[in-house]
Amino acid sequence: MSLPLVWLVVLALHASVLLLAAWAIDAAVPSLRGAWRELLWRTALFGALLTASVQVFAPAQSFVGRWHWSPATISLPQRTVSLQAEAAGPAVTPARVASAAGSKAPAGRTFMQTPALADTAQSVVNGPADTVAALLVGLWLAGTLTALARLMNGWLHLRGELRRAVPIAGADIEEDLAELAARAGIAAPLLLRLDGLPGPIAAAGARIVLPAWALDTLDRAQLRAMLAHELGHVVRRDAGWKLLAAAWHSLLWFVPLAAIARRRLDEIAELACDAFAAKQTGDERSLAECLATCAEHHAGSDALQLAPAMAARPSALIRRIERLLEGVSMETNESNAVPRTIAALALAGAVFLLPAIGVDAGRAQAATASPPAAKHGSSAHSSVSVQSDDDGNDTMTISLSDDGHKFSARVEGKIAFNGDETDVTGIGGAGTATFEETAGGVTRRLEIVDHGGKLERRYFVDRAERPLDEAGRKWTAGVVLQLVRSGIGAEQRAKRLYASGGAARVLDEIAQIPTDYVRGIYLRALMDLGKLTPAEVDRAVRLAGAMQSDYERRQSLSAVFDKQALDAAEQVTFLRQVLHFDSDYERAELLVHAVPRLANTAEVRQAWLDAALQVNSDYERRRTMQAMLDRKGLDAAQIAAIIDASGSMNSDYEHRELLVAAVKQLNDPDAVAVAYARSAQKIGSDYERREALTALLQSGRIGNAGATAVLESAAQIRSSYECKELLVALARVMPDDAAIKQRYRDVAGRLPDYERGEAERALR
Repeated sequence: MSLPLVWLVVLALHASVLLLAAWAIDAAVPSLRGAWRELLWRTALFGALLTASVQVFAPAQSFVGRWHWSPATISLPQRTVSLQAEAAGPAVTPARVASAAGSKAPAGRTFMQTPALADTAQSVVNGPADTVAALLVGLWLAGTLTALARLMNGWLHLRGELRRAVPIAGADIEEDLAELAARAGIAAPLLLRLDGLPGPIAAAGARIVLPAWALDTLDRAQLRAMLAHELGHVVRRDAGWKLLAAAWHSLLWFVPLAAIARRRLDEIAELACDAFAAKQTGDERSLAECLATCAEHHAGSDALQLAPAMAARPSALIRRIERLLEGVSMETNESNAVPRTIAALALAGAVFLLPAIGVDAGRAQAATASPPAAKHGSSAHSSVSVQSDDDGNDTMTISLSDDGHKFSARVEGKIAFNGDETDVTGIGGAGTATFEETAGGVTRRLEIVDHGGKLERRYFVDRAERPLDEAGRKWTAGVVLQLVRSGIGAEQRAKRLYASGGAARVLDEIAQIPTDYVRGIYLRALMDLGKLTPAEVDRAVRLAGAMQSDYERRQSLSAVFDKQALDAAEQVTFLRQVLHFDSDYERAELLVHAVPRLANTAEVRQAWLDAALQVNSDYERRRTMQAMLDRKGLDAAQIAAIIDASGSMNSDYEHRELLVAAVKQLNDPDAVAVAYARSAQKIGSDYERREALTALLQSGRIGNAGATAVLESAAQIRSSYECKELLVALARVMPDDAAIKQRYRDVAGRLPDYERGEAERALR
């Protein structure tokens, strides 16, 4: 959702700026020719589509800067339903489910664990930002669909009315239309008559539709003026332009100036057609009389809005009549290549001059992209739900599926298993359970009914009932194992496994669990059960790193890091798992979380830095590396690596912030001054570049190479003020070297007189 939302924001911003500029020019230059005025408004109305698309999708670098938008990722308290079931009797109950969720369980409430469960957990944490973006895009879409529906309704109404129109046959009027069309250099349009039409219209397909009253009441000169006016619309293709403007306004319904642009273009078109008719007929008075008569018939009527109408707006119509009667000089909108070329150049310039907004891809991905479904060797999906009705009865449904395998279970009652988790021992009073599995092309089903504590079983293979033999009992044991591995009683089961076989037994079980969410529950439970050996810690870290869900991977790795005292070698292994992340947000969260407890060794710091350098999002990269810089302890080479990594950042603000944070940790800034200045030179904003380089200069004296690098960067600054400020700061700390001073004067010599004087005084 981030990219569509940013495009809409940029579109609204650009459209508003362009339309406001068109309005200002139109008002400030009343003598502007009609062709230029019309092109001005069309460029402003439609041009934002080009400028916004180029800036967002290209993206073009705006001279006035690019604001990077990242969806805020809002963490909410996660309420996960943990389905508890003890091995030898106590069964899953709604109260236990509610207790795990931290709330009461009213009757009739359903608790669900949805696909792979990791997807739901990720949505809970990252959902609000995506929800806001989706709501805004949805609001725009709702408004657009409403406007388009109204447009479609108007278009269908117009088509329906035109079907009722009949051709006009008459020697005089046909002769006049043919003559006017010949003068205009086009074929004569189809001439139609429509009863009930308030005024003449020019419809698509080169059709002129006259109202019945015009044919009955106007004299030949007035009809000729009416025909000439409508012929002007045909020549200018105004019907197509009007429909296009209406459709585009439906997409830009949230920009108020778009409606003004449509009205202004309609007025300009009518003035142009008035001028066309006056030129063709040489009879302004008959045209004015025709307009006045049309105005009378338009009063209180519902005109066809999608066709150019001769007298649709009374206020504008009065001004047009006055112009005709007063003999005001009029020109037709006969455009040429000059204004079109200027408009194209203006739009090209607007791409670089209008404000730009970019998407911080890493943060957008973290906040809006759904994590991949949890996998364990194949594409796996699972769901678990428990429901309690008004009578206190429980219903459990489970569904597991992956490539070539399906498993489903439905239990009505409180299910319990035996101690070795191979069979069902009870389903509560009058409870029932049905288990079905398809694997290898064979479908097996087991139906169990509890009759007062005695279980009745029916076993089916491919719908044929069979005795529950040894193969059936072995399959039943597998069914129970799938049930317990689906997340039922995960924390309690982890404790039982630990008690029977230690951490190794729990880790073995984790390796067999198909979903990341459930594996995470077992891993986090294991971390609370005691100190693991180095080999067990290494295995736990690798199991967590192998998860497909970045969210579950981070949660599990954080638990290992927090609950187990990792030595330096184990921390290096831990940090290498961060390289498996796809989400910049999750990677950054884990790295920032680990900083305070990292071992103070060069190997650990380098492993951390290697992982941090994989963060692509500008915001996440800056905040991650700044966390390490604030902790201190990096050597000059590692700080130099951070400075070098900043050069690939797109956000000028984040780039400058990271450079300033890095240079503050340097004991010898001159050692990295050249690399620092080279990175700063990639900052597009003059202000941000000057701020970054000033921070370098304020950190201490620099040598010849560093001063030269700063001077070369200063020479590329477009702003005279920012260049002067940087030169003044440099003059205070640069070496006393003749060649450097001469280069300083060369750079200062390009500035205006005042700024040059300030820079030279600082040098003296």
